[in-house]
Amino acid sequence: MHSRLRHALHWWCSWCDSSFILSIIAKGYWLPWKEGVPHAFEDSNHAGVHTHLDFTHGAIRDLVTSGAAVKVPTKDALMCVSPLNVVEQRHKCRLILDLRKVNNYLDIPKFKYEGLNRVAELIRPGDWMFSIDLKSGYHHVEIHPSCWKFLGFRFEGDYYSFISLPFGLATAPFVFTQLIKQLAKRWRASGVRVVPYVDDLLFLYNSHSDARSTCAAVVQDLKAAGFVINGKKSHLHPSRQITFLGLEIDAAQGTFSVGLERRAQLFASLQALIAQGQEGRPVPIRSLARITGMLASMNLALGATALFDAFSFSWQHERGFAFPPPNLIPATLRHAKRTHAEAL
Repeated sequence: MHSRLRHALHWWCSWCDSSFILSIIAKGYWLPWKEGVPHAFEDSNHAGVHTHLDFTHGAIRDLVTSGAAVKVPTKDALMCVSPLNVVEQRHKCRLILDLRKVNNYLDIPKFKYEGLNRVAELIRPGDWMFSIDLKSGYHHVEIHPSCWKFLGFRFEGDYYSFISLPFGLATAPFVFTQLIKQLAKRWRASGVRVVPYVDDLLFLYNSHSDARSTCAAVVQDLKAAGFVINGKKSHLHPSRQITFLGLEIDAAQGTFSVGLERRAQLFASLQALIAQGQEGRPVPIRSLARITGMLASMNLALGATALFDAFSFSWQHERGFAFPPPNLIPATLRHAKRTHAEAL
């Protein structure tokens, strides 16, 4: 992925009017420090790396092969050596660089994602849809060489540095979203309805033939821009039923629904939370926040379930409780099950 956008700089310059984006493509992304840079440090990797050694070996090899990271000759080339971690998400592992110490020094802009609520605003009865997933989206964005030394990590005695945008960098979602927004702006100027969410793109059209021709043009644009499309995760044949950001969208029926796998994950998480509370064990705020995020992402499909909304989370967080009000989660679980049973 490394340098693909830079090699397409002429194409970007032919239409893009964002000096911020053009500078990133031409020179790499310069980390935006608030006041100063981090002090030198080296931290040990998290336990997840040792639990998933084979995966970590393969993931680092892939990073180096793709040009997202490079092996550095000595530790002296790095200022910050952050810990690696491996997290499991939906039965898949992901290698993440824990950049919390570096992130503390960054000026992190506030911005809003587009997502499923935007889809609900744009979709029309009978629309034809296609979606595109960009392969290793972040790794298309180069880091300015002067900042490589802050993105170091160590594995089995060898030192490496990310030279492309890594997962774990607090400003990465903002940078990549601004990049994709430029493309969305270009397409919307031609009347295309598109919803970009980081590296996932959904397109909506009222006719099958227009959707097909638009899909071909969009794919051509993305290739010209230097992006690699993930064919396995993309749905390039226009359809009235599609899965986007974990929800199943049916433009013919005008419905959003939660797939069986995600329903099972939600119920399992809620039941585990109930069990911990009944056993008197403290529940970490992070676990509650994760479930809050799951529920928020299902909002369009679940309706007004208010499962674990911001109010209840704030209520608990401010009072320092380790478990939510005792009647909230069981009632939530019953309501969610009833909602899904009615949908089936």
